[in-house]
Amino acid sequence: MYQRLSDLETTMLGRIEQNKAIFKSLHPDQVLSAGNLLNYLSLRSQDIRQIQDQLHIFGLSSWPVLKAIFTASCNLFYKDWVSTIIPKI
Repeated sequence: MYQRLSDLETTMLGRIEQNKAIFKSLHPDQVLSAGNLLNYLSLRSQDIRQIQDQLHIFGLSSWPVLKAIFTASCNLFYKDWVSTIIPKI
């Protein structure tokens, strides 16, 4: 299960990297929201039923809980990544 979650995170972060030019064109206040939207779309494009079944064993089967886990993980990345693409004002 860890590998599958890691693969999902890699896919999500890869899509962020692929769309770097779009992020650079956004207002700084919109970057995190755009990243969250892209992550949501990336995750929802995957069949995650098996992961959800496995997470259910640990009491983490609901979509909001899974989304919160990914969002927290990716937000750590965004804070560092955003600072590299958005100049300080």
